[in-house]
Amino acid sequence: MLEVRNLSITLGEFKLVDVSLQVEEGEYFIVLGPTGAGKTVLVECIAGIHHPKRGEIYFRGERIDRLKPEERGIGYVPQDYALFPHMTVKDNIAFGLRIRRASPSHIEETVEKLVNLLRIKHLLHRYPTTLSGGEKQRVALARALAINPRLLLLDEPLSAVDEQTREELCRELRRIHRETKMMILHISHNLEETFSLADRVCILNEGRVMAIGKPDDLLNHPPNYFVASFLRTGNIFKGRIIRENGTMKFKNEHMELLLLNGEEGEAFATIRPEAVLLRRDGVRQTNTLKGKISYILDQGHFYKVGVDVGGREVVSMLTRPAMRSSQLREGEEIFVYLDPSAIHIFKEGVMSDYAKRAE
Repeated sequence: MLEVRNLSITLGEFKLVDVSLQVEEGEYFIVLGPTGAGKTVLVECIAGIHHPKRGEIYFRGERIDRLKPEERGIGYVPQDYALFPHMTVKDNIAFGLRIRRASPSHIEETVEKLVNLLRIKHLLHRYPTTLSGGEKQRVALARALAINPRLLLLDEPLSAVDEQTREELCRELRRIHRETKMMILHISHNLEETFSLADRVCILNEGRVMAIGKPDDLLNHPPNYFVASFLRTGNIFKGRIIRENGTMKFKNEHMELLLLNGEEGEAFATIRPEAVLLRRDGVRQTNTLKGKISYILDQGHFYKVGVDVGGREVVSMLTRPAMRSSQLREGEEIFVYLDPSAIHIFKEGVMSDYAKRAE
């Protein structure tokens, strides 16, 4: 596996602070975070472009942070792809092999195999300046794979392409990973891209690891306020958990919610917008709040509906068919149901700067 231990480095405004993570053999691992989080600095340290001030990097038991980049056995695709404009696609793909003095027959065989894998055989005699963003990405990926790397590093490989091309390339990357079974560490700031590809995710912010886990676990069970906010939970409420008549409840000045579990004390309650149900009937059930629709936003495949429940906003997400059938209107009074089984509680970050935003 790849293991990063307590890595620290500062490069201008970008930094890493005691970053530790592990990537397992054959795993598709994505480092996710906002701009300026230090994601590129991390991948460049692993690739050997930067030398950390403190910390160690191990790959399959060998310490590699002391090795030259070409000695690490790593394939690296930078953000701008770094293709040589004066070389054809074929020569770009073969470049690493020629530097390593591979035989002409091995070079031909490898290039043929990769252009078939990536479906770019028709581009062999083109130059990078004539390629689209998606084509450049495929060529850069072929060049990185040509040296038969033990680990593939991808630094925001899909950031320069349109939405449709991103979806196509996500499918291609998933297929390549499935066929090669290669260990991949991919840098991204895009949630859809991340959840399409990742086996596990590391969320980075301001140079620090905020969380590591499987995408679905982080989405539904965020460990702290930053992760909940960054993953667009939408509904993050600060309050207190109390035990009352044998049941656990979450309370603040805006709501009282029944919980299935929890520990007494200050805490955050979160619930995904897609798990929040809106009802017109006035049946008062547990975890049902009365409010007024403050806004309805059309977001393409979904509608985002904000409901004011006595000075605090609760957000719901509806599909287009659900919105058409419900015919909800701004200003309409509505009942909001928060399913106890969908409510997640965490306590980390209660006293942090991020926590103040939930008040």
